[in-house]
Amino acid sequence: MKEKTESETRDHRWIAISGLLFVAAWVAGLFVASPPAVTTPMANLIAYYEANRQMVMVQAYLTNGLTGILLMVFVAALQSALRRAEGESSTLSNLLLVAGTVVTSLSCLEALFVEVVANHIATTHDAAVIWTLLELNARPCWNSMRRSTPSSCRSLAS
Repeated sequence: MKEKTESETRDHRWIAISGLLFVAAWVAGLFVASPPAVTTPMANLIAYYEANRQMVMVQAYLTNGLTGILLMVFVAALQSALRRAEGESSTLSNLLLVAGTVVTSLSCLEALFVEVVANHIATTHDAAVIWTLLELNARPCWNSMRRSTPSSCRSLAS
């Protein structure tokens, strides 16, 4: 039976640790804050974000920012293990690294978008902009699986 090399053991350790930390950060982030639904009256939305802006941002950093970074660590370690298993010119491991980089970037952008939404709602009272930002964050235009289309996306589709 072939013994694992030190680098194989290290890769497996990184995969396990980053995967577990990803789940822990995501679950912890779910319990930090519970923002109101997009359909909540404007006065209640503004009051919530004025009172809880920092907690909403902590939640976004945990569920999107930190998990995105941990996902990148997971993907990099997995790519290293796949590359070693398949040889130096592994197409699959390269695709995994590219896909992981894209997903990590989108996750970090989502954290930034939530911060912008929370700050804008807490500091301004422009109802049209607030509804648009919340609607974009709640239901992306590119999600064709949903039957209902947000009003901000209907104008883009026509």
